[in-house]
Amino acid sequence: MSGRLIVLVAVTAGFSVLTVIALMDVGYLGILEPHFLRWGGAQVFIDLVILAVLACIWMLKDGREQGLST
Repeated sequence: MSGRLIVLVAVTAGFSVLTVIALMDVGYLGILEPHFLRWGGAQVFIDLVILAVLACIWMLKDGREQGLST
């Protein structure tokens, strides 16, 4: 296994554990609630959503240019 794959698996596993703990503690809506208590939190949350959507669009476009199936 390459070093990059090991790091990717470790980060994914760590984030998955954090997600499960958060869901058990506050549930789905509880995760989103703090972001909408103030305008600043909502702005940061929406910025991250926009960034994620743009990254997905970029990855799809790049994958198609590289000849990968989607």
